[in-house]
Amino acid sequence: MTFKCLMSLNSSPMLPNYKSILPEYGDICRIWIYTANRAISSAEEQEIQSVLNDFVSKWATHGKGMRASSTIIDQRFIVIVSDEEVTSASGCSIDSSVRLVKSIGSQFNIDFFNRLKVVVLNEGEQSFVSIHSLSNYPNALVYNPLIQSLGELRNTWLEPVSKSVLLSV
Repeated sequence: MTFKCLMSLNSSPMLPNYKSILPEYGDICRIWIYTANRAISSAEEQEIQSVLNDFVSKWATHGKGMRASSTIIDQRFIVIVSDEEVTSASGCSIDSSVRLVKSIGSQFNIDFFNRLKVVVLNEGEQSFVSIHSLSNYPNALVYNPLIQSLGELRNTWLEPVSKSVLLSV
């Protein structure tokens, strides 16, 4: 499943609305977000989503299948979700998802593991910037890569730079 953000008509300027992402999963579901260092093309997105779908359909922990899904958001973010009320992810199952994303990165020449850069939304445009330069974007919004639940993604993922915990990193 690929998700393109919907722009909210209730705010100015119009902001992305992520409230309807993976509606079949509850807010408490655990997520892993991988941020691409560049936009993912439409053709790449289709191939990557196919690989992700295959992975989550077989994802298991200690031999037990997991209720999981994935999506690509805004041609920039891979999101993998697990319903841990059904089955909790183990270290080995998490490691397998990391290996998968690393493999995707290698295949498509995309870096999903640069933790020193984040995506900011400034005047409607996404930019991949150094976390150390966030203070240069006081009126922008930042996609918080530290969130861990689907509810956080839906409600607080995109936050004002001026209020972000990332400023203290």
